[in-house]
Amino acid sequence: MLSLILCLPDVRVLLVSETKPLSKDFIGVIRSYFETTPGQESRFNQLFPEFTIPLGDGSVLSLDCPMAHLRLPQSIESTSMDSAVAGRRFDVGLFDDPISNMSCGNDVQIQASHNKFLALLKLRETSGLVCVLGTPWHENDLYSRLITQADENEDSSWTYRIDPAFVVKPEARKKLTPIFLPTLVESDIESFLFPERLNWKFLRQEISNSPSFFLSQNLCIFPRAAGADLRVTFEEMVFRAHIRPIGSFDSPFAQEYMSIDRAWSVSKYADFSCVMVGKILPIENKTACAICDVSMDRWKESELVLAVVKMIEKHPTIRAIIMEKAKGWEELRLAVHRAAALRGLVVPTFIVKPIDITPRAKARRAKRLEQPLSDGRLWFAAAHWTDSVMEQFLKFDGVTDSNKTRKDDAVDGVALLVDHCLPKTIEEMPAVDPDKEKEREAEAEREAQRERIRMQHTAMFGSNAPYQKPSTPEPQQTEKQTDPRLAQLAKCLPPGMRI
Repeated sequence: MLSLILCLPDVRVLLVSETKPLSKDFIGVIRSYFETTPGQESRFNQLFPEFTIPLGDGSVLSLDCPMAHLRLPQSIESTSMDSAVAGRRFDVGLFDDPISNMSCGNDVQIQASHNKFLALLKLRETSGLVCVLGTPWHENDLYSRLITQADENEDSSWTYRIDPAFVVKPEARKKLTPIFLPTLVESDIESFLFPERLNWKFLRQEISNSPSFFLSQNLCIFPRAAGADLRVTFEEMVFRAHIRPIGSFDSPFAQEYMSIDRAWSVSKYADFSCVMVGKILPIENKTACAICDVSMDRWKESELVLAVVKMIEKHPTIRAIIMEKAKGWEELRLAVHRAAALRGLVVPTFIVKPIDITPRAKARRAKRLEQPLSDGRLWFAAAHWTDSVMEQFLKFDGVTDSNKTRKDDAVDGVALLVDHCLPKTIEEMPAVDPDKEKEREAEAEREAQRERIRMQHTAMFGSNAPYQKPSTPEPQQTEKQTDPRLAQLAKCLPPGMRI
């Protein structure tokens, strides 16, 4: 930059940093070469006295070159990404670390930084030059977009180069992952970028601190997480082909289950709480899940409890209630029991699932619904709620978060039912343990026997009559037989002694 100013005093330069303090330091370094104090001239001041200015002359965020003669506004100026866009044109723009982790936390911040860069780029003269230096912070940040633009631009108006801290040998490139990077040794390194300072001893310590952070900051590599390219697609034609009248799912072999997806807000654009009932029954020679009743709304906790109790009253043969182990699940279960007791209802067993906190867990769970829906193992009843459920499925892509126009509560409810109730396919089934399989078959037989007794009770006394499971009689204790000679011997012993 100093050489450019000495050769072309009228050049207009824009220095850009991320924040105002950094931009002030940026221009301060250049001003320090031109500023002079009488009697304390530097070598630069002695060689180029015509370029010197008094200490503190002018603005601390700009530099007016004394040798400029074209009367162009402002020779060298500094600004920041968090400042308003300046209106002065520039011939050379130097962007030094314009972004950081504070401006790349989410897609909104990334887009905002890109928009600010484009706004500053509008100030460049038609023959101007822009240089961007920086360390990547996100796989889709400003630098990544500039690299993509350079690759897609046919006239080569943008060009780039990436300088990692070191280059590994071809046979060791398989170690450039967060898991295997700590196994890297110095003999795997082909060359260092800055061996005088960033040597192997220093870089090895950096690797041990955080392999993932080292890959992004020092090697400019962003390993893609598992399922990063996962995208969920539900087709309307396939969905509509699996809608039937509610009477189509009446079967004496059907088993009913309920799922609950809770929401925590009742604001205007908040998610819905969803209470859903599904039947597991044979359809077209396949064990399928048919969603036969759905209730969704923005409920308070007390209203959610009432909705669950009404669903139990409407479907008295529900075998279990499935929900995630979110905060307050125990209080919800107790509240449902109390409300059901006031109506004389028997509450099914609660099955609480642990919450999967791994990245994109919701998308993976929804992805597993595509195959059952396409091969006839997932069906929906034709009712007033069917269109709203279908709308959520068609808008769900596994990438876009829930917002005021996209909801995923019905998708979560169906996924809970299918994951727990629907048998896995052959590819998904684990190896079968014979002992556990016999135990499961025996338990299934006992459960079927209890269900037959319950159905007989309902047929005789009606569905509203309370039902009590028959208790298993305890085996009678038989009197222990003793030798009669011991009784005779006991009579001969002194008092207090026993045999």
